[in-house]
Amino acid sequence: MKKKALYLYKITPLLRLPASINQVFTYSSKIKFENGDLVLVDFRNRKTAGIVMGREKASKESEREKTGQRKIKGIIKIIEKKSLSRWQLKLLKRTARHYWASLALFLKIGIPQKTRASSVFEKTVAGSGSFRIDKREIQQAKTIIDKIKTKPEWLFISSDRINVYLYLISWAIKQEKQALFLVPDLFLLHAYNRLFLEVFGSGKLAVFDKNQAKGQYYKAWEDMRSGKKKIIIGTRSAVFGSFRDLGLVIIDEAHDKSFKQWDMNPRYDARWIAQRMPDYFDCPVIWGTNSPDVKDYYFFNKKQAVIRDNSPEQKILKEKAWILDAHIVDAGEKNNYAGSRVITEEVLKVTGENLAKARTIFLGTAQKGISSAYYCRDCGYIPKCPRCLVNYYSTSQGKLNCPVCNRQREFPVQCPKCRNPIIRMVGIGTERLNNELKKLFPGMPIVVINDEKKGNFRTKTEQIALTIKGGIVIGSVACLRLARFNPNTGAVIFINADKTLFIPDFTASERRFQDFSQVMSRQYQVLAQTKYPKNKAMRWALGGDFLKLNKWELKYRKIENLPPFSRLIKFIARDKDEQTAKNKLKKIFNILKRKSGGFWEKSVAYNGGIYPGYPLKKRDKFVYLLVVGLKLDAKLEAEKRKEIIETAVSEGVVIDVESEGLI
Repeated sequence: MKKKALYLYKITPLLRLPASINQVFTYSSKIKFENGDLVLVDFRNRKTAGIVMGREKASKESEREKTGQRKIKGIIKIIEKKSLSRWQLKLLKRTARHYWASLALFLKIGIPQKTRASSVFEKTVAGSGSFRIDKREIQQAKTIIDKIKTKPEWLFISSDRINVYLYLISWAIKQEKQALFLVPDLFLLHAYNRLFLEVFGSGKLAVFDKNQAKGQYYKAWEDMRSGKKKIIIGTRSAVFGSFRDLGLVIIDEAHDKSFKQWDMNPRYDARWIAQRMPDYFDCPVIWGTNSPDVKDYYFFNKKQAVIRDNSPEQKILKEKAWILDAHIVDAGEKNNYAGSRVITEEVLKVTGENLAKARTIFLGTAQKGISSAYYCRDCGYIPKCPRCLVNYYSTSQGKLNCPVCNRQREFPVQCPKCRNPIIRMVGIGTERLNNELKKLFPGMPIVVINDEKKGNFRTKTEQIALTIKGGIVIGSVACLRLARFNPNTGAVIFINADKTLFIPDFTASERRFQDFSQVMSRQYQVLAQTKYPKNKAMRWALGGDFLKLNKWELKYRKIENLPPFSRLIKFIARDKDEQTAKNKLKKIFNILKRKSGGFWEKSVAYNGGIYPGYPLKKRDKFVYLLVVGLKLDAKLEAEKRKEIIETAVSEGVVIDVESEGLI
């Protein structure tokens, strides 16, 4: 009887393996597995799932010894056949290499955790299959369809894109293709999900929400892989979906920095991954926005791949902001705050007029609680969290709260430094707005969307915000985007519109511009209450003049060699000792600057050097940054990159490739 051949398999365990170590390990089996199969293996005396990355025949003992191991462990069993397809394996390898990250972490993202199917309940919703779309929007959608025949990737600039999106998705479905729709956050995910259910029904729609039950997530993943679901909507991680036949990718609010995962490993940009989809599928990628990122606009414009809204309103918007009824409200000390300590008389007037007509008001503020800080008017003392060195904000419960670590302390009756009883609050939080508006408009329904609330509570609150008529919605700046989906919206108002203008980062003005632009619409008013009414970024945003902002930003960034003229790599070090945090970065800085064929002189465009983070301290640890901008054509040799990654892992330094900013 002929003996079965023994195979050696390259397996990557689905664990949090550091990027500095080998990501594939050798196992043996007489069973023939395929690349992408999910198997169970013993890794360091722990049973864990792993992905088959490669296979070779091992019929002789000498061939086994090539692995450098005395004894090769066997694969325990198969968990799932073809859990990842070949194109997914290629894409995930490519992504891990680009972001200097662990392949195991990216593979783990691509494999959803399986739970019992019996725990999943799916309510079937029938869609109408129709939506209102005018001739101009139809022509716009047809123009995009014609353009994608020449180039696979386009930037679509328009303030009213929803109906164009629906037309394009319908076009993809008619071709029996799948459409991926990416949004930056849960606010837009829930809003678009509600709209897509009405139009397409639940039979064709798969939703990827990080708050979903594991069983629901796995079922959506299975339905996508089988081709049953034609429309896939989700936040950034949805780009790792198991698509069967992808025919369209739409990235809405493509300028939004939330598409880049910056706060946990692996750090990646979903837009960069979406750009690679045409390499594996015959699918165009549409970047939709009303205010494109300066960097993205620069590259799309060079490729002549920009499609602009052809509406008459859009063409003259740059000169006449009143078309969208958008304007700035001066909140300086001389202005009248009659009836309120935080809202100007003009804002109160607009609010009252709209409520009288049963119209809904969306009020946005950049912070939580009652106020963003408080200070002593005599000595100027401002209390900060000792763990994070950031200003406390005050809550309605009379507590001071740290926005980073949630540390609380009692609100002092007098200044801890000079004992003066006069304490002044600065800034406007969601709780303070809520309290003020309850007094000014008694009996009026007020909905507060709290970013801290998760799951069903937040989802239900957002659903109310999408349908409320003749009420007030209060929340963060991000939640103001829900206004576009509520047909009863009368006005969108930024209360402290200047809050983020003075962040020490080169993207501060651009981000403020984008906050305003993404809520602009012809159906309601937009107001910005600010103490800095002459600020250029705000004026250009409310005037819809992206080109002025773009020209201004590019001129400055070219001088400083900042993106789009370089690729930023940020190294983040944290330690309880301030000097130790700096020393960790010095080691990496020395590796980069070590002369090796003139790399530093030829390849480095921007050297931010080592400087404190913002804030300097988080959860009892000092934060320091090293930011280096590489020239667009620069290539870091493999050995030097390997040395940097190994040093970073050993020192606990985080690497953020193509960082969105300096802080």
